[in-house]
Amino acid sequence: MRSGTNWVAGLLNLHPDINCVGEGPLGHLRTTIDQVKRLDYLYTYKQPYTGVLEEGFQELARRLVISLSREKPEAVWVGDNTSRQLWPYVPGTCHFYVLRDGRDVLTSWTFHQLRINFDIGEPFRTSMASHTQKFLGDRDYFTNNPEQLFTDEAWVRQSARTWKDYYLTGKHVLAREAAGDMDIRVCAIRYEELLTNAERERTKMYHFLDLDPATASPMSTDNKTMPGFSHNRPDWFHRSGKAGDWKNYVNDNFRSWFKEEAGDALIEAGYEENNNW
Repeated sequence: MRSGTNWVAGLLNLHPDINCVGEGPLGHLRTTIDQVKRLDYLYTYKQPYTGVLEEGFQELARRLVISLSREKPEAVWVGDNTSRQLWPYVPGTCHFYVLRDGRDVLTSWTFHQLRINFDIGEPFRTSMASHTQKFLGDRDYFTNNPEQLFTDEAWVRQSARTWKDYYLTGKHVLAREAAGDMDIRVCAIRYEELLTNAERERTKMYHFLDLDPATASPMSTDNKTMPGFSHNRPDWFHRSGKAGDWKNYVNDNFRSWFKEEAGDALIEAGYEENNNW
């Protein structure tokens, strides 16, 4: 989430042969299936019922996504925008994996949650309540007091751990896919490269699906596909999408907390050479 997944979906939809509709329930359904499989008092805890449950999920996932074809019947590819960890829900499918600097993800995610009163719930709805009140009272509060945005240690640490977990899962899946151990195909995209060369990156995405890039519609600000279509209004969904935006709000505690939780992942992902940032 907050890594350009809506943008990628918009770029895909510029092609007449692609129909990538909004976020669907697959991630939530997958989480529920995995939880049920761990309950040892249910018969679905063991085979052959675990396999039946898995087959049922895959069939439901296929039917749900294919049903989206009614939105754009002429398309030959149909998919959804599931902002979750990279993990194959259905064998034989194609995936677009978007990676963004975890510090920018945290910045964007924080403003998003402030805007919706920390809809993710507890414990952060309470612990970040004073932040929310300041933001809802004055949308420019943290623009004028940037050093105060990242002062909740638990929020920064949890967000950093989550980003690292997403990154490591993606790295694992990409390695297994490259080795031929997974029956899926993955097109990896860096958010920062989309910003600097969106035309090249969307061409790569169309080629990944064996489609002709020449038949796609042009990018524009009207359909929110042009780099830089976002703005600096912190209380809007499409706020600033600049790379390195986290630097505007950095403080020493933020540096320390993020490094301890995910500094190694930032280096491994190529966002830093060392921890001297």
